[in-house]
Amino acid sequence: MTSENDQTMSEESPEDTSEGAEGGGARISFDENSGRTVYQTMWLTELHRRGAARKKKEEEGKLTVMHGAASKQELEGATSSGKKENPATGRKKSTASKSPPLPEMDYKVVYRPPPGLQLAQWKDSDAAIAMARAMNIPLKDFVNQVTTQVQWTQNRLLASTPHEELVDRLAGIAHLQVGLNVYKFVPYFKPLANTSAGVVVGITDWLANDNIMEYISAPRHEIVSARRLGNSSAALLHFKGRHVPFYVKVLGARTRCRPYRKSVQFCRACGNIGHRQDVCPSPKPELCVRCGIKTAEPNYDCHPVCKLCNQPHETASKECKRRLRPAPPPLHVRQARLQKGGMASSGTACGSVNPESSTTSTSFLDGILRSSSSRSRSRSCSKSRATGKSRSR
Repeated sequence: MTSENDQTMSEESPEDTSEGAEGGGARISFDENSGRTVYQTMWLTELHRRGAARKKKEEEGKLTVMHGAASKQELEGATSSGKKENPATGRKKSTASKSPPLPEMDYKVVYRPPPGLQLAQWKDSDAAIAMARAMNIPLKDFVNQVTTQVQWTQNRLLASTPHEELVDRLAGIAHLQVGLNVYKFVPYFKPLANTSAGVVVGITDWLANDNIMEYISAPRHEIVSARRLGNSSAALLHFKGRHVPFYVKVLGARTRCRPYRKSVQFCRACGNIGHRQDVCPSPKPELCVRCGIKTAEPNYDCHPVCKLCNQPHETASKECKRRLRPAPPPLHVRQARLQKGGMASSGTACGSVNPESSTTSTSFLDGILRSSSSRSRSRSCSKSRATGKSRSR
């Protein structure tokens, strides 16, 4: 005779057999909280185990790369407020509100503050009052002609105006008084929207920003502005139009001019991204900029971590693939986009055709077809010549 337990097991055995046939066996466990018998297939248990092991291994690898056996809270900026991490790129994305855009075709002058000055404590009205006092014009006339903006992230001032006669006066401001304090600023022009930028390397030390344009020329191109990049031997040139010349003349010698690519600004004084160390509002001398850890020991085991790509190298170094921003598209691509945008704005999408835009686009396409057909003809001629030579042999 069979007991009640045997009868119970015999009743449950068909269910166990069916699960085992489908999933390769089952594991039976008793839940004390609910008082029920829990059935769990083996493949699901193995899947959960592998997922937990993989997650644990990834966390251990992250901690090892970031700083040996250090805690996550030791990293400067790991738990900073106002920033979220993008899971696709691994970069910390700022959630702070951005400054409103200024008119694109206005003349703009940028003012670089002295080190240690926190412009985040300023208001836009403070900058406007100080600039109007420095230019010696009434405040009412100033605010009607000039728009000021305090960019807190980059820690700089910006003045925008559509009046060309005020640009030189704005660029001549070197000192601003806020309250009883007087601060020294370094002004420079911001290029217009219809200009392109190029970089020239090898500028001599005795050339200053005031006379650097006198010794640089570009045939068939107009140089709008030129200034030295910091204390380096490179100069930033702005040309009128959307094309950067391949060569320019520097002190009579032809020098290669490359398109300028903006780099991500990283401060080595406080370890933050968005400004440079020469305008840092809050330097942190006890912070190691290589790994981002506050330490007072001069010699310790430092493991650098890049804040841009989370790779084991210094932030914004030459090895970083995200140090430079994407390069602009080629000239013919930009021209095609401008023509396409002009056609769309003229109403071609709604059925109306603009004869000027259609003629321009047709000539542009005809030029491409002519160049491609001429290339194909030259290739066919070269192939026929090679075939004739082989037959004659």
